[in-house]
Amino acid sequence: MPVPSQAPTPKATSISFKNIISGQIPEMKTPTPQAAKVETVVEKHIPQPVNTNVSLDSEHSKNAITEIWDSYYTEMESSSPRHAGLLSSSKYAVTNNVLEITLSSVTQEEAFKSEIQKELKKRICEKLSIANFTINVSVAEMTEKAPKPYNASEKYNFLLEKNQNLAKLKDRFNLNLKS
Repeated sequence: MPVPSQAPTPKATSISFKNIISGQIPEMKTPTPQAAKVETVVEKHIPQPVNTNVSLDSEHSKNAITEIWDSYYTEMESSSPRHAGLLSSSKYAVTNNVLEITLSSVTQEEAFKSEIQKELKKRICEKLSIANFTINVSVAEMTEKAPKPYNASEKYNFLLEKNQNLAKLKDRFNLNLKS
């Protein structure tokens, strides 16, 4: 039985500097297509199944989110204290497949959205195999603080708002306010 012929493998040719100067360059053979063939391995990303029946509102999901939040915070404490600070100062709640995160300033909101939100959503998606939820980040409304009372009449009025019996004591003991 005849053996199929294989393409000849190219021979290695050496060229010396002396041969180049004298103009004696041996003929170079180009490798055959079979010898130049390179096998390429392509890894395919197999997407994880997404469970559309899972809700963030379930008790299991809320516990899982708390676990993810805590583990991410612990991880960030050593590698990125700034991120850990953002996570510790924020409050979150889950309603209707929406993770509501409340921060105390606009600067924190911008940092959270640009540096943490994507990673946190990825971790929740992986842990719960869910993709149909949103993360809303908001800033808590700042309540306007009343000015602090400085003189005696301001202090009296401030305390009077807290306890009406103070006026009775003032009248009963005939007390006068010094301004």
